[in-house]
Amino acid sequence: MYLSRYACSRFSYHRNHSTADSNLRQEAHMTTVSRRGIEVLDPKQSFEELFGFESEIKAPAEKQEKEEVHIARCLCVADQFPNQVLAVFNGAEIRNGKVCDRPHAFGMSGGKVSRFETPEQAIRGHEYGEIPYRIIDLAYLFSTEMEDRGSRFEQTHFFVAKLDGDSPCGFTTGEAVEIKTAEFFTMEEILAMGEKPTLETKPEDMQMYKSHKKFFIQAREKYQELKTKGEIDF
Repeated sequence: MYLSRYACSRFSYHRNHSTADSNLRQEAHMTTVSRRGIEVLDPKQSFEELFGFESEIKAPAEKQEKEEVHIARCLCVADQFPNQVLAVFNGAEIRNGKVCDRPHAFGMSGGKVSRFETPEQAIRGHEYGEIPYRIIDLAYLFSTEMEDRGSRFEQTHFFVAKLDGDSPCGFTTGEAVEIKTAEFFTMEEILAMGEKPTLETKPEDMQMYKSHKKFFIQAREKYQELKTKGEIDF
């Protein structure tokens, strides 16, 4: 924006009645003159350099980049439980020292992948924590596209694990334990579960997170496909 000599003088007058027009020209570094003889301010200089004080108008804060989050999920099977898959019951009452507000329900085992591990390592890290059996074998199934979740980008990686169904390890009990129990179900039983969990839901209420039903369907179909092709031998 160009300010005329007259306008600059009026601006200086209101700030300091004793400031002469020549002093204003020196303070404001009016370095160029247009063809019409109107002196203008150097557009390369900052507001503070031109007028001697900071503008109250602040530049907008830089937009923060969204975090990329990776989730590892595992379809668990065992020879001792033919045609069934493992579902874990999330019943945490306290998480990270705070009261958990996530409804209690069955779902597929898995969770967030940390910065210093691979999705496969994350699954193996859930052995005996969310998966109450020893993992005999583990195979990769597929990954979803990176999805925009509003506050973050999220990608889920699916695996299938063969468990030793003869050696259950059980779970540690306590209000801070996220997974309270785990059971084997047929796909028919999983699809028949309700989809309206609450904070009061118990395992016997047979409720499941709606999104996890989709996880079971997709993972089961991919597992059967790769097994038929001979790419997975369990």
